[in-house]
Amino acid sequence: MIATHRPAGRSRRAQPRLDQARSVGDPSADVLVSKLTRTESTARIDAALAALSSGDARAVERLPEALRRFLDSEGLPAGADRARLLSAQRFAQRHAVAISIGLFCAALPAAFTGAKGVAVLNNTGRMRHDLDRRVNETGRFVFDVLRPGSFETGRAVLSTQCVRLVHAAVRVRVLRDHSAGKGEPEIPINQEDLLGTLTCFSVVVLDAVRKLGIAVSPSEAEDYLYLWTTVGAMLGIQPKLLPRDVSHAERLRDTIFERQGGSSRAGRELTSILVDGIERHLPARGASVLAPSLIRLFLGDASASLLGLREALRPSDLAWLLPTATNWLERVGRSLFGAALPSVGRAALDGVMALKLGIAEPSFYRPLEAARCPHQGLPPHRR
Repeated sequence: MIATHRPAGRSRRAQPRLDQARSVGDPSADVLVSKLTRTESTARIDAALAALSSGDARAVERLPEALRRFLDSEGLPAGADRARLLSAQRFAQRHAVAISIGLFCAALPAAFTGAKGVAVLNNTGRMRHDLDRRVNETGRFVFDVLRPGSFETGRAVLSTQCVRLVHAAVRVRVLRDHSAGKGEPEIPINQEDLLGTLTCFSVVVLDAVRKLGIAVSPSEAEDYLYLWTTVGAMLGIQPKLLPRDVSHAERLRDTIFERQGGSSRAGRELTSILVDGIERHLPARGASVLAPSLIRLFLGDASASLLGLREALRPSDLAWLLPTATNWLERVGRSLFGAALPSVGRAALDGVMALKLGIAEPSFYRPLEAARCPHQGLPPHRR
């Protein structure tokens, strides 16, 4: 989330709605998960969902009827513009590397500036354990959503539904723990937190892509946001809260940052772990300055300071260098691979994620595990 200057009146008008949003989780999913964890074998349900994600269509028969009804009714919203979804996915495929950089060096660090939300992340311990796997599970979810045609095949729908169930499982566990004598908590992963995360995956990433030198047309930006608002609806965000257009989404991003942005020990620790993980994958000596410099360029000095990032390369230098390097790499790629370049780039990223994840499916395909174990808590895009 990135603070910008804008009329204070707009922020004040948003406050009551966002205050109310902090008291709401996802009632339909929360009730379902609460019921399943009381009356069903959650390990058996998780195994069936994991099998379903692997292409075993008959696995749906092993799911409880209430869960089958939920999956049937909470899929792609009626009236969703499939042409716009495909347009956004094709844009993402053309710029897969830039979007990946935006995800790991802008969206995730931006989420870490939310002091209240990041405390839930930190308490699960998932980011501190096996970072490569957790970060690449984040990539798997995002690229399941961004893969061209994935809404038609059902992959994007199932991945999103499972992440929604993970959210509910975390809420059920946290609220259950507090009901055992630890006081009344704020609703974890509430509607404002979900909305803030949505702006990170959409307009924060788009801003980073532009700073990398990628020209993004107004229609491409609006379609990309439309894809993420569609996913947001599938994640249980109330329709009245979803941004109408890119300008609205940018104002929401800034308002939520003003409300929730802050320095926290958890945010600084998770940022340090993320930066260390990125740096381990950079081949050149001296590249340790690149990740914090990119985050500072993408999010600005205020957010970088909240995250405890040192100053390294000057943003003014990167603002000149990155577009030049990006344009050069794209020219070289087009000369080598021609029209196949987007597919080649996507295949390379898929290969990296497959290497990191190994043969096990991403943990968000076993969502009810989050209700059982305090260290198996959050979905990939919140880790």
